[in-house]
Amino acid sequence: MGKCCRVSKLCVLCMALALVSVATIVTLWTIALTGDDGDDVTAPWDSHRLPDTLVPNYYNITLWPRLTPDPHTGLYIFT
Repeated sequence: MGKCCRVSKLCVLCMALALVSVATIVTLWTIALTGDDGDDVTAPWDSHRLPDTLVPNYYNITLWPRLTPDPHTGLYIFT
């Protein structure tokens, strides 16, 4: 006689949910990477970028973290 393998409804439901989740993630990832026509702004900081024709020779950036000790814990807080 042939052996029968029983699969619970919960197992089938979880597998279907996992497949739908993976398909959704792949679809959203593909849309985010390719865009529609290239005119699509996918990030809010893209409007503050320099144009492609203007490229700086170097950047002069000074980082100065201001640290203040927390009176309750004694740890330093970045401000």
